[in-house]
Order: sequence, then structure tokens, then C-alpha cells
Amino acid sequence: MKLTIIIPVYNEEQTIEDLFKKVWNVSIPNVEKEIIIVDDGSTDSSTNLIKKLQSQYSGVKVYVSAINLGKGAAIRLGLTIASGDIILIQDADLELEPKEYRKLIAPITQGKSRVMYGSRFSKMSANIPFKTILANKFLTGLTNLLYRSHLTDMETAYKVFTADVINELYLRCVEFDFEPEVTAKILQLGYSIHEIPIRYKPRRHDEGKKISFYDGIEAVYQLVKNWFFPRPTRFRQWSLLDRKSKTLTFPFRILCKQEWLKKMRFTTLEDERIHYVLPHVRGMLLDIGCGENNLVKKWGNGIGVDTYPWDGVDYVCDTTKLPFQNAKFDTVSFLASLNHIPKRLLVLKEVARVLKPNGKIIITMINERVGWLCHKITWWYKHQHERGMERGGRFGLNDTYLKRLLHQSGFEIVAKKKFSFLGLNTLYVAVKTSPR
Repeated sequence: MKLTIIIPVYNEEQTIEDLFKKVWNVSIPNVEKEIIIVDDGSTDSSTNLIKKLQSQYSGVKVYVSAINLGKGAAIRLGLTIASGDIILIQDADLELEPKEYRKLIAPITQGKSRVMYGSRFSKMSANIPFKTILANKFLTGLTNLLYRSHLTDMETAYKVFTADVINELYLRCVEFDFEPEVTAKILQLGYSIHEIPIRYKPRRHDEGKKISFYDGIEAVYQLVKNWFFPRPTRFRQWSLLDRKSKTLTFPFRILCKQEWLKKMRFTTLEDERIHYVLPHVRGMLLDIGCGENNLVKKWGNGIGVDTYPWDGVDYVCDTTKLPFQNAKFDTVSFLASLNHIPKRLLVLKEVARVLKPNGKIIITMINERVGWLCHKITWWYKHQHERGMERGGRFGLNDTYLKRLLHQSGFEIVAKKKFSFLGLNTLYVAVKTSPR
């Protein structure tokens, strides 16, 4: 396991040496450290001090920007050269204590979390200015309101992610607005952010603190903008108006045949599922129960299998005996199909075999009672006998059953997001946790 520590620096000549030595001296059992220092166009002696540290300590990576771009830009530059399994952001001041790395990354190394924040306010530290407390409560409260989270410190500098999570994100901010942007996009993808209390020793503006009232306005703007016009990954997401219109037309879209919807240029339910699945797909894709193989066609790198010879399917086969070598795929998906498979546990164990280590499985699922109702009121659909329930099939799978099924197959759910009309469909993302 490798931990990458990214340290963005701008005019921190008073603290950078002491901070670096603290980071260097942190020792975590069975964890290799990678330290990346990004000098963001410092105008004091920070650049010289950083180069001096690089010459004295082997293996330290340094990037020096010719101009000051902002904290977000410095972090994004660091991410381009990071090679760790876990990414940790460390400010170059001495407000936070590097000795807390071990407890910050422990839930991630134990597989209990994918994203950890160090909270300065879950246990109040002494000497925190009232305006800092007030600003944090407002910004964190707005985050919780818009994104249905339960954070106590959205603006914390101690943010820790698994590399696959942070690399999924489509990050654009270059200044302190990186904090609300990265938080919003993580939550939009369905990942839970866990917090742990940390010590906090605030410094004053005359000691080098750089955040200002203007940065608070930028934070509000980013939170609201990402809520109205979400784009957590490179795939464009629906705006608030798009989402509202699709919610209002959902009953109509349930009742109509899919070919009618296409002719009227409405979004079909399959298109809606694909829209929410695509941001999570990585590498070589295997889509099981692929139908006409539309997900694979949109992704462009994968194979679709089904038990029925739909137009466009790549393989017609028994999904309990997939005709592929071990560890061939990065992602396996089931779009509203896992509940139709009688031998679900056997299929999921076969999926674990063909997935690479740390590969992911993506499932969209409707509640069983709602699924039963939807199938009953759409009995006139073409191919109803194929999409209906055969022996062992179910109209949907409930949350508890699906979690147990995945756990028995060697998977753990890492992200969950409700979508469609009133959240009647749920997107699950699970990762492979044990070799099969």
C-alpha cells in the first residue's frame, strides 16, 4: 500500500521546512510514503527551501510553477504525478498535525471507507476565531442541504481519498474553491464521506493565512453551480431542469413503449440507467444482460453478454460459465438484469473470477414491489416473455438482500445513489474485496 502526500505551497518560507520534516518522520506500518511538493509560484524563499529539501531527502517529487495559479491547481498538478493507492492533501502551514495520518487512513486501509475527512469542528479546538466557526457552519450546512450529507467540516484541508475515487472526478477549480468542488462531486457519485476528529491550531492573517471572504463567496458559487449543473466526471450530467423534467415525465415514460419514446425523443428508462452508470465505468467493460448492447456501444471498450440473442449482443451464453479468462475485465455491469438471473450467487462468483483485483461491479436495481407493479402495467410490451419473470427470477431486489448477495460473492458496496422518479431505482457500485 502506498500513500501519496501532496503538499501545495505558496509563500510558506516560515513553515515549509518544519512541516516537511514532520511529514517525513511519520511512520505507518506496511504503508510506503510518496511525498509530492508543488510550489505554486512562490515569491519568497519557499522555492529555494523546497529544492534544498529535495536534494537532502531522496525520493521527494517537486513541481515548481512559474506563476501563482492557486491551491486547486497545485493539487491537480500533484495528482498528475501521484502513484499512490491513497491520496492525502497536506497544507504547507502548521495548522494540522501530520502525526494524525495513521488514524486518517486507517478506515481506508481496512476497507471501511473510500473517502476520509479530518474534521476540525466535530470536537472544537481552542482559539478558533468566531468568524471561522460561523463561515464553516454556513458552508458545511449548505453542503449538507444541497447534497444530503452529514458533514461537520467541508472546508477541512485534510482530505484523503483512494486514488480511483479522486481520479474519477472532473476537477476544474484552481483556487480554494477546490474544497467545495471536490466534496460536491464525490457526493454526486454516491460515495460516502466519513469524518474523524483532528487537532487544529489556527494561524492569523499576519502569520500567513491566505483564505479570505472572497473565497467564501466562491465556495457558495461552486456548491450551487455543481448542484444545478452537475458534472462529477467527464461525462456531461443532466442539469437541475433536466432532472426535474425527467422526474415529471417518469409515469408517462413507464407506460409508453420504448420505441414510442425514441420516436418522440424522450429519454428511455434504459438511457437513464446508462446515464448514471457511465461515470463509474473504467477500462474493459463486461455488461451482463446487455440486451441490445447499448451501454458497451456508448462506452466503446467492452463486451456484452446475454442469454437471449438480442440484436447487437456479442455473446449468447450461460452467465454462470462466462467464456473469458481470469482477471480480464476492469468493470462488470448489470443494468436492471441481476434480478432476472435465477442463479445470482453463482453468476456473481463467476464475475469475481473474470474481474481484475480491485475491479468494480455496477448494478442498477428497482425495488421488488415497484418492479412488480411496473411489469404488470406494461404487459403489452414486445418480448414481454423475455423481460418477464421466469422461474427463479424476481421483479427487483431489496437493499438488504443485495448487500448480502454481494458480500457472499466477495464484493463490498462503496457507492450508492438513488435516481429516477422519487428514487425508485438505485445505483450500486461495489469493489472486489477477495480473490476468487
